[in-house]
Amino acid sequence: SYTMLPKRYDSYDEAYENFSWDETWDIVDGDKESLNIGVECLDRHDGVCAHVLNTKEDTLSEYQFAEITEAANQFANLLDKKGVEKGERVVVNLDMSFEFLVSFFGTIKQGAVAVPCPEVFGPDAMAYRVQDSEPTIAIAHEDVDRDQFDETVEVITTQELSTQFEGLSQTYTSQTDAEDTAVVNYTSGTTGTPT
Repeated sequence: SYTMLPKRYDSYDEAYENFSWDETWDIVDGDKESLNIGVECLDRHDGVCAHVLNTKEDTLSEYQFAEITEAANQFANLLDKKGVEKGERVVVNLDMSFEFLVSFFGTIKQGAVAVPCPEVFGPDAMAYRVQDSEPTIAIAHEDVDRDQFDETVEVITTQELSTQFEGLSQTYTSQTDAEDTAVVNYTSGTTGTPT
């Protein structure tokens, strides 16, 4: 059966026929004027464990959602400290990991736009996404080729993040709404130019 709170439907067709955008606001903590996907995905799950598969190392780690939330809040505060404005792009050039989640959701919480780019992207794939998205900051792995970014892009490696977080608050109040862009996610580009 299909469940769309607060109603239950027995078929996809029934759910589709009865779908209402207004009802979807009943299943999130925010509203149209204060919605933040980072808050919805992290903050509301305090006290719950998250299992994160590090795709690069093929290891499974366990974190409390509170750990990810606090570090994401520090990341959001770091973006504020660096003068990143709402709507500016932040490339997250990482495979799935704790650092990816922190950077990705911290960007969204701050109001900037996350641009996820897996580490496996080659030079052409990265060059296209960087040129098209025009990021202000890029979070990347230690072996990143910094030359793939324009000199106006500040590149911060995962190794540098811990020192950048020193003294930053683990709380953050997001100032976004339902109309704000949160993520720019490009297609793979296997059949043509990524969109």
